[in-house]
Amino acid sequence: MPEILSQEEIDTLLSALTSGQLKVEEIKEESKERKIKPYDFRRPSKFSKDQLRTLEMLHESFSRSLSLYLSSRLRTVVHCSIAGADQLPYGEYIQSVPIPSFIVVYTMETLNGTALLEISNNIIFSMVDRLLGGPGKGIKKNRELTDIEMSIIEDIVDRILELLGEAWSSIINTSPVRSGIETNPQFIQQIVPLSSVVALISFSIQIGDSATGFMNLCIPSEMLEAILPKLSARQWFSRRGSRQEEIIQRLKRKLENIEVPIVVELGTAEITFEELLNLKVGDIIKLNTLVMDPLIVKVGDQPKYLGRPGRVGKNIGVKILANVPRGE
Repeated sequence: MPEILSQEEIDTLLSALTSGQLKVEEIKEESKERKIKPYDFRRPSKFSKDQLRTLEMLHESFSRSLSLYLSSRLRTVVHCSIAGADQLPYGEYIQSVPIPSFIVVYTMETLNGTALLEISNNIIFSMVDRLLGGPGKGIKKNRELTDIEMSIIEDIVDRILELLGEAWSSIINTSPVRSGIETNPQFIQQIVPLSSVVALISFSIQIGDSATGFMNLCIPSEMLEAILPKLSARQWFSRRGSRQEEIIQRLKRKLENIEVPIVVELGTAEITFEELLNLKVGDIIKLNTLVMDPLIVKVGDQPKYLGRPGRVGKNIGVKILANVPRGE
């Protein structure tokens, strides 16, 4: 925030300019001096703030889809929200991962390289417990998954990667494919050089009232080099708009082929149960409509149009007169 001058300081400044003690040229020269911007060589920047923000917005839709999927699969309310996006050296990230951990190694079609999906063990064991009929509590002591627990969780992991691919479709058509699951971060140190910069997208996950934890996406900068120009807010919003229009048109085409029942209601009547039991061939039931009254045309079970009966060639038909007013 710029410093606000007092009236006394303003008067002194004007006096100095008037007397020639302070020259305007000197002030301009000082303002032209190059400002020094600090740079940390231990944490070089590969992504701009705009690109990190785009990655964050991209994965917000992924977090919503993941919340819906896990809630339905685990049969409890699951909240997943993005905690932020940052960039850091790969070696620094690996050192922060505890042992044992749950790390999914995956590749993305059309993109070169390997990325990581890390889920905290507290969340993993809570999901396993829910799938096996338990309350979904996490673990008190960290340990590795058994073979049975691993096979149970693999199906969920594959679905998470599918949802990730759907979120990335607004930028590029790709399908994340699981290539392995590791529990020791030391075994995945060589997927990229330790000095390489990675984009780290973090999520916070809460499973009911039982367990909370995190999930991290670690994507090397080398993997994103080919699509860096697309990771801008302007490009993302333009592609997202065209993508939404494409989805709307595809839904319209699918809806055009859906068959819906249409019923023309000639009228209604109320009779007693005794009269219903005594009905026989030849009896007449008086309806609540007149001959010239418009008929109700229902689409499904909803009144939609007013019509008049008639013939179309040799078939019985109805002529649409107007829409049924809303609320009737």
